[in-house]
Amino acid sequence: MNPITDREIVESYIPIAKFIAAMSGPRCEVAVHYLADLDHSIIAIENGHLTGRKVGDTLFDFDLHTLFKPEYIQRPYLVNYAGKSSIGNRVFRFSTYYIRNAKGQLIGLLNTNVDVTDMLELRRIASRELFMSQDSSLPITDALPQALATSTTSLIENTLAEAMEHYGYTDPQKLKKEEKLRIISYLHARSIFALKGAVSAVAKKLCISEPTAYRYLRSQKDAVSDKIPLQSESTSNE
Repeated sequence: MNPITDREIVESYIPIAKFIAAMSGPRCEVAVHYLADLDHSIIAIENGHLTGRKVGDTLFDFDLHTLFKPEYIQRPYLVNYAGKSSIGNRVFRFSTYYIRNAKGQLIGLLNTNVDVTDMLELRRIASRELFMSQDSSLPITDALPQALATSTTSLIENTLAEAMEHYGYTDPQKLKKEEKLRIISYLHARSIFALKGAVSAVAKKLCISEPTAYRYLRSQKDAVSDKIPLQSESTSNE
């Protein structure tokens, strides 16, 4: 008997995804991700209308930046973190189960995204009525990230813009070498280079060659190769 493949392991969670969606109702999106192809990681999705995603789409940028952090990736699951969708500015409560093979390697994700927008609005109204105040605020909405990117291109561009803003830079084409290294380190820490084409796209934005971008990337000590396999566009660029 042939051993079960990583993809077959991840696919075995599809009936569970269907069960969770059926149990939770139309406000709960459930997606199964196969991480061997991050650019098209969704292999099954229920209630995808909530975020506008479908089979063949990728992770949210928030997922990519959050789920693979060292403090989270060794856990069996991560639950109840908040974020917004670019579709209708809806608020979601996200939870993720890490799918691993027999060797303990991370190979997939089972994500549930519950639309809590209406519940938060009801809570806001109830709180205002209860305390007769126009200043009522909800802590969960104060800490929400920006609207989430749902394509690889927008994910890379959004994170690059975030890095530029973080360091107070304005023009990526006028950065000095040490400034470009900071930008690449920032992107690397957020797992952006796990995406196919990311090195090429970032190199173009920073006006450097791909071999130079790879050299800068290799210089970073916090490599994530043991968390997500680094996509190598071309061995000639090594």
